[in-house]
Amino acid sequence: MPKNIFDIIGATISQIKLIEDYYQIYMSKGIFNIYNPFEIYKNNSIVDKNIIYQLSNSKIIDLIYVDEQFIKIILANEYEIKISIVSEDYRAPEAITIFFNTGEIIAF
Repeated sequence: MPKNIFDIIGATISQIKLIEDYYQIYMSKGIFNIYNPFEIYKNNSIVDKNIIYQLSNSKIIDLIYVDEQFIKIILANEYEIKISIVSEDYRAPEAITIFFNTGEIIAF
């Protein structure tokens, strides 16, 4: 069965790096790259984006996808990463890419 974006649920983030102009999130199920603008929330309030480096060891417990609006990654420690997928926010050919350990690749 082909992978889909919801297959990252259950993964644990091990490391986060800034690679030039995008973020690379290493997780137990593969690598998640964020190219588009994003915000980080805790308890429904936006927090400083630099908190992303402190999200290592966080488990992804849910994901919300709203077509042509956003992808929200919900973590067990009450943080949420909300990535814009609004067409005018695209900074690369993709908003995000996921490289699964199994070889599948998903791009939005």
